[in-house]
Amino acid sequence: VNKATPSVTTWPTATAITLGQTLASSALSGGASTPIGNFAFTTPTTAPSVGTASQNVTFTPTDTNDYTTVTNSVSVTVNKATPSVTTWPTATAITYGQTLASFALSGGSSTPAGRFAWTTSSTAPNAGTASQGVTFTPTDTANYATTNWTASVTVNAAGTTNVVVSDSNPSLPSSNITFTATVGAVAPGSGIPTNQVCFLTNGIPAATNYLDANGLATYSTTLLPHGSTTITAQYISDGNFLPSTNSV
Repeated sequence: VNKATPSVTTWPTATAITLGQTLASSALSGGASTPIGNFAFTTPTTAPSVGTASQNVTFTPTDTNDYTTVTNSVSVTVNKATPSVTTWPTATAITYGQTLASFALSGGSSTPAGRFAWTTSSTAPNAGTASQGVTFTPTDTANYATTNWTASVTVNAAGTTNVVVSDSNPSLPSSNITFTATVGAVAPGSGIPTNQVCFLTNGIPAATNYLDANGLATYSTTLLPHGSTTITAQYISDGNFLPSTNSV
C-alpha cells in the first residue's frame, strides 16, 4: 500500500521580500489541505532577482507515514533594494530669487553609485536656512530604488537698488510734488521687493508707504520749505531683500 497524495485545496500566498533577501524571509500564509501539514519553500536559501516570479513550495503532511509531500509554485514579489547612502551631499549658498537648481550639491557617497539632485529644483526658497529635499537616483535602477533625504540650504537676502525721483524740480512754493522710489533686486537675486519705503524730509520722517506690484512707492506733499530740500527714501528690509537708501 503506497502513501496517499495529500489534497491541497488552497496553496498559500507569499509576502514580498527585498533584493538580497532569501525566500526564507517571505512569509507563507493561507494554505489549506487534507490532511493538515506545513507549507515551506522548497529552496529557502534562494535569493531571487527583482520582479515577480513563481517559486516552489512544498507541502509536508503531519502524517508522513501515510501521506507523501506535494510541491507546487506560488508567486513571490521581490522589491528593489534601498541604496546605502553613507554621506548625503552639502549645498552651496544662493541668493533669494534663485532656484535650487543654482545650488551645487557636493560630497555625497553611496553604494551603489548614482546621482544626487534636488527633488524639486525649480523651488526658489525664502531667505534663511532650511531643509530641502534631495533625491538619490542609483545608476542601477533595475535593482535599486531611488531614495530621498534633505540637505540644509542657506539662502542669503538679495541686495536692492533704490532710485528716488521728483516730478517737479525746481518747483514753486506750495506746489504738489510727488516723489517716487523704485526698489528692485540686485543680481543674482530676483523678484520685486514688497515691503515699505520710509520717506524723510531733511532727515525727518514724513511718510511710509508700501511698494506696489512694480516695486514703486510714492509720497506727495505741498509742504516743502523754500530753498533746497533733501528727500530720502529708505527701503525697509522684508527678510528676503536687504534695505537700501537713496536721496534726491
